Amino acid sequence: MFIAHGEKVRKHSRWILGGILILLIPGFIMLFTQTSSRDRREEDLPTLRGKPIPAAAYDAVVQDVRDLYYISAGRALPSTPEMQDEVKREAVRRLLQLRKAQALGIRAPEEIFEQWIRSQPVFHNERGQFDGDRYRRFMILLNNHRISEARFLELMRDDFILGQLRDWVMAGAVATPQQVQLHYGPTHEKHTIDLVQFTTDDNKTPITVSDADAESYYKAHTETFRKPALVKVRYAFFAIKDLQKDLTVPESNVNAYYDENRSRYPEVVNLVTNIITGVTNLVTSINSNALATVKSDIRNMLAALQAQRRAGELAQTLAIKLVPEPGAPRPNFTALATNMNAVVKATDFFAQGDVVPGVSGRAFYETAFWLARRPDPPFSDAFECPDGCYVLEYLDGKPSRVPDFAEVKQEVVDRVKAERRYEATLQQGRDTLTKLNALLAAGKTFSNACVELKLKADTYGPFTAEDQDFAAPAAARIQQTCLGMPTGAVSEFITTATGGQFFFLRERRPPEPAAFEAERDRATEQVLMRNRRALYESWLQAFLQEEQVNFGKSRPRVIPQPPPEEEPTESQPAPVPQPPTS
Repeated sequence: MFIAHGEKVRKHSRWILGGILILLIPGFIMLFTQTSSRDRREEDLPTLRGKPIPAAAYDAVVQDVRDLYYISAGRALPSTPEMQDEVKREAVRRLLQLRKAQALGIRAPEEIFEQWIRSQPVFHNERGQFDGDRYRRFMILLNNHRISEARFLELMRDDFILGQLRDWVMAGAVATPQQVQLHYGPTHEKHTIDLVQFTTDDNKTPITVSDADAESYYKAHTETFRKPALVKVRYAFFAIKDLQKDLTVPESNVNAYYDENRSRYPEVVNLVTNIITGVTNLVTSINSNALATVKSDIRNMLAALQAQRRAGELAQTLAIKLVPEPGAPRPNFTALATNMNAVVKATDFFAQGDVVPGVSGRAFYETAFWLARRPDPPFSDAFECPDGCYVLEYLDGKPSRVPDFAEVKQEVVDRVKAERRYEATLQQGRDTLTKLNALLAAGKTFSNACVELKLKADTYGPFTAEDQDFAAPAAARIQQTCLGMPTGAVSEFITTATGGQFFFLRERRPPEPAAFEAERDRATEQVLMRNRRALYESWLQAFLQEEQVNFGKSRPRVIPQPPPEEEPTESQPAPVPQPPTS
């Protein structure tokens, strides 16, 4: 029997071996794939002292960084290569600093940590006090992103510990008197300048543009002359302020709202001391005069809300009436809207960037152009704007187009002239500055050189580098340039929207001693904060070097390619908002 079976095995050996290989190959593939994936994973991990960070610890701290980003920004972390590299660096820094804090014995005592959480501005009401409702709403928001309250507190506890570590490091920073003076002095020196301006309005040099030049410019900048799409609509408007006039808010509604929101309104705080026990208590009472004013404001606010809801209900009712019935004639928009006491008007043709008189809110323009792309049926849904609710009827539209050269020839010529005049003004200013510097080098004074070159110099100052009221053209550029200039020097040529300018630094006066003394504490605090940050960054870099941190390879950057040229289209409108409901 065995001989018979052996004969069969020998006869079909190739097929048997093939079947065995088929069964074994997937196992080998999975084995080596997992091994190579693990090797690649270890290559991607940052290293400390030449060894990869354990994958579990690294993944956990990366998730910490992602969750903290959502907590602070309210959205998920972008997945760009640059951001992924930054996450890796931040995760490693966070991991090492938490280990350092643990080694130093830095902890978060429950009582102090709770006070720190309650001190966060995001949980404060209008009076700067901790608001439990705000805290609960914030927790609900985080739960929607799968961040539980326990997870939030865990992350905040680590942040609290890291803050204690930073304070421990930065405690060694000091602000010396010399540093404070060097910080305060340059930005508070008082400068006086003589400013020479060159503007296109003052440049009277004749500019000529040939037809060939104009047509060549038009061909090179055709799209810049494109005419936008236009639309014409009729609208029915239910104004909130008109509806509010006929509304009365019951006193009971005012009182109920006040009782529900009492913490938002002012109270009188008195210190009451028991003459027997000596115990002092805080007693709050309502200021009756303030209460009357507050109730008036509440009544007006509630009336406006009721009027807003009423406007939405009317607009929604009109929109329903305008829904065409199969086989029925087109609804009469004007008659239906007028019967509901709406304001009915028709516009002229307008573009999305235009302003229609008497209309506020971008939703009006977005809905009008949305109708232009879908003119059947020609009526919009009800939508809300800041001043009331609207319903639109589409009347006519004109598509975006590129006009031919003959139609915009004068516009092309005017634009070429303006550009050439601007360039000529800049060149004139730069040439004049070169001549003026040559005269100064020859020994002439600035005023004499200006007389010789027939320049008009306007005096500005005294002003400081931090002076917000300094009103010269390109004021910020002038203030920044003054910081590095010696007295009696002439600045470089500064371009502006209307031409260019340069200035002569006539005088620089040190800050008044009395002003410095008045600002000494603030300046000291600024220098101290700067030094604290610098000390912390220096310590952190030294700590990373000590731990021999290697962040690994950076992800390849994706260079954005310019989008292909397409026919211009109007932007899609935002979803039409639904009217408020009661």
